[in-house]
Order: sequence, then structure tokens, then C-alpha cells
Amino acid sequence: VLSHIQSLQPVAGQQQQQQAQEQQQQQQQLQSWCGAAEAGLVTAAADTVLSSQARRKCKQQQDGSSLAAGPAAASVAWANLKLQQRAFSEAWLALLRNDLPQDILKKVLLRVHSDVLPAMTNPLLLSDFLTHALNRGGFEGMLALNGIFTLVTKHGLEYPAFYARLYALITPAAFLHKHRVQFFQLADIFLASGMVPAYTAAAFAKRLARLALRAPPAGAMLAIGFIHNVIRRHPACMVMLHKPSALMLAPEATATTANSTFATGTNQQNIAAAGPAAEASAAAATGIDVYNQEEPDPAKSRAVESSLWEIEALRNHYCPQVAHMCSVFDKDLSDRIRTSELDIQPLLPASYSSLMAQELGKKPRKAVPVAFYSSQPKGLWDRGLLGGDLEGWDVSC
Repeated sequence: VLSHIQSLQPVAGQQQQQQAQEQQQQQQQLQSWCGAAEAGLVTAAADTVLSSQARRKCKQQQDGSSLAAGPAAASVAWANLKLQQRAFSEAWLALLRNDLPQDILKKVLLRVHSDVLPAMTNPLLLSDFLTHALNRGGFEGMLALNGIFTLVTKHGLEYPAFYARLYALITPAAFLHKHRVQFFQLADIFLASGMVPAYTAAAFAKRLARLALRAPPAGAMLAIGFIHNVIRRHPACMVMLHKPSALMLAPEATATTANSTFATGTNQQNIAAAGPAAEASAAAATGIDVYNQEEPDPAKSRAVESSLWEIEALRNHYCPQVAHMCSVFDKDLSDRIRTSELDIQPLLPASYSSLMAQELGKKPRKAVPVAFYSSQPKGLWDRGLLGGDLEGWDVSC
């Protein structure tokens, strides 16, 4: 599924050309600690891992460059880019085999995708370390997503349980982390693939909807944007917005489900034997949500059989911005021409202060009334307005 996010492996000719260009760029960016390699005083020694034919070719290139440059330069191993990458990889692998402290582990996970993986000879060697951090969940799991994303999209890593791990990371604490912007950006990229199964997309939408009920206003708005995009990308999940079949049961089924508390064992067995659809309809008729939020596997959470009743609850949210944002579901999401995905980038860094600043920055279109009178007052001390508050007082003057 994740391989459809980006093109992983180009054709053979383009791949060789791309590798040659990257190697040339790396050689141009190579800088020695003393500047001897850049000045031509030393040359890179041949890599002993290469074949004899490759070593002879490198030697001929070095001989040709030395004749053009003048005096022969010393051949040293530390100027070889491949040897540097091998030493760099061995050093990092030796470091990550140790039991790192919590603060050091967070710093490594925060920069491994940008500083470590591009310089390694075989980045897939870090797949065990990153998957172990992702399986731990919590803050470490969120930071490991960057490295996993790099290995999946650029190096062909296959991780079957990836969506189950990502599903477990979506918790109430995810809306409060300082790295939530990067986390939700990657989550949006992973859920953007059309190859994601409908039951997986429905589980993510249902989990975000459930968390939006107790999330801060900024988190609730972000969850609403995610749910809108997920449902629009996966038309099979639109049934969660409106399920008339759950309310239009047969009379005998309705009578059975309405009295489910006093139903006999035979009636309950009949409902169970009718299949999951009948069981879900019976549960919906009694006001029971079949979605299991404690289930770690999104495929077994029964989210597709449920409905997004949380959206209707969010329409009555105390924050008017959250209630107004629920209006995006009033449009027909199956119409690809008149509807489009929501841009969640402005919602990622939102907070209480940004929402308050947004409201204070709005200019009212008309004067806002600061008082209300049922009838026009006749004076400052109008007895009809103040009622019994002026009992015993003479305000005629």
C-alpha cells in the first residue's frame, strides 16, 4: 500500500544515471578536515571491497588526473568517500546497539532521517531500530515515523503492520505534542494513498472523531479536516455519514431490538445468526455504537459498521469555529467537481491563542448590540423597565 505513495524504483537506466549523479554530488561536497583532498595533495585510496576491474579503472582515472595535475599525490584511505560512509555506518550501528538514555534516544530519532540515513551505505540496516521505536509508541513512536517514511518511500522497506502502529499513535496526547505538526503531516501523507483499505480508512476517521469530542478546539478542527479528507478519498466510507438502513428495520426486528434488554436468548441468537449487518443494524436501533475503540487492530474495530454520530455532536460544540467547520459535511462529498480536499496545513499549528487572535482580528459587519429592551425605555429611571427595583424610591425629579 505504501509503495503507491511515491515512485520507489525508477527504470534501470534512470536508476544508474541517478546513482551516478548522486555519487558525483557527494564527491563534490566532500571536504577533508585539513583541505588536502581539495588542494590535490592527496588522492582517495582504492576501495578493497571493489572488484579488481573496478580498482584498475579507478587507478587509471587517478593516474590520468595526476599526470594532468603534475606531481603525484599521496594515496590515503581517509579521502575515499565509500570508506568514509562505511566507517560512518559502522559507528552508528555500534552506537545504536547500546541501550540509549531517554533524552539521547529522542535526539537520535529527531535527526536520524535527515542526518544519518542519507550518509549510510545501506540505510535498511536501521529498519530494526526504527521499527522497535515505532512499536514502543508514545513520543518515540511519533519521532520514528520520519525514518520509517524515508525507508518506505526511498528504500523499499515493507512493513505490513505499519497502519496498525500508526493507528495506535493517534491518542489524545498526539494533539498536545510539540512535534504534532510533523506527525500529522506524515499521517496525512500515509492516508492519502487510494490503496488503503476502506476498513482501515474508516477506523482512522472514527478514531479521530471520537478523540475530537474531548480534544481542544484546535485539535477538534484538525480532526474534522482529517475526517473530511479521508472520507472524500475513500467513497466506501461515505456510508458512515448517513445510514438509513439502521432506522428502517423490519417491524419484527425493530420490536426485537427495542426490547433487547428483556429479549430472550432465542431472539438474540437469531439476530447474531443473521450476520454482522443485521447485528449492527440491531445495535444502531438501540443506540449502541458497535465501534470498539479499545481494539488495537483497525481491521477488527468494526468502524465501517458504525456511523460518525460524533460529527452531529460537534455541531453543538462550545467553540463556534468548531461548530462552523462541521458544515463541510453538508456538501455531497461524492461530487468530485464541486468539492475538494481541505488544506490542513493552517490547522496544524493552531492553538487557543491563534484561535483567539483570529476572532479578535475579525471586523464586525454591523454594530453589535450591547443591551436588549423589550420596549423602548422612557427615561433613565423607567419603572416599567426596572420593575420592583425602585420600590420606595421617589425618582420623579
